[in-house]
Amino acid sequence: MFTAVLWWKRVYLFVYYKRKFGTNEPDNKCYGAFLSYHFSTDMDKFAKQLTRDAVSVVRDGLEGLGYRVYDEVKDGHSSGYQAPNIINTMRKCHKVIIIITPDYLKDHWCMFTLQKSFLEMIEARSKMIFILTPGSSAFIKQHRQDNESCRLVHRAIALNHALQWSDERRFDLKYFLLRLENVMPKLVSQRFRHVSHTSSVSSQPCRYNSGYLRSVSNDTQTTELGSPRPESEKTFTELTVTMEKENELRV
Repeated sequence: MFTAVLWWKRVYLFVYYKRKFGTNEPDNKCYGAFLSYHFSTDMDKFAKQLTRDAVSVVRDGLEGLGYRVYDEVKDGHSSGYQAPNIINTMRKCHKVIIIITPDYLKDHWCMFTLQKSFLEMIEARSKMIFILTPGSSAFIKQHRQDNESCRLVHRAIALNHALQWSDERRFDLKYFLLRLENVMPKLVSQRFRHVSHTSSVSSQPCRYNSGYLRSVSNDTQTTELGSPRPESEKTFTELTVTMEKENELRV
């Protein structure tokens, strides 16, 4: 308990110092954060509710701080879920935030998005933010020995910012939001306002160059996976090795 209080005060002091004396970064991008997560009608009720709650907390917290958020699931259908459009949008965001769930780790499109996020953040010399939901760390630990994706995601999490989120009543939401603010950039002018690009559209397939075929769901405004895994320019191993080299250079 005493240790938890010390950590709480430490984070609060970091955030207070950042607010008062932290260096402002140029407000030269369209969005404060690119929010990536997995949501589909195939998920069970518990997983759906868990994802909704986590997304709501993160998105509302960021918007409360003045950041404009690009929601890959809700806003992505306006661009047809085309890989080039997703990559271009990432370049317009200060940070990429990924909400990790077991379902996210099983989805090939999510893994493709995560790989592209690595590349963009490495080029921008910026760290990603991982939000770890209940069960995700245990899933990665359980499967990292025989699953390359889980093994290398585990390494990537260690090289970037990782925040634990929980839906338990005793979970300290204020502490979580302080940590989120601490890892987000301090912009010259945080006057971002979230403008949703969503609209009621009929369910229709959207095909793009990577070979995926996805369709927009009227009920959930999410995409359904229906094709093979896309190929990326770099493997997870190359990405994490590059990230480790970047960290060594910073030190």
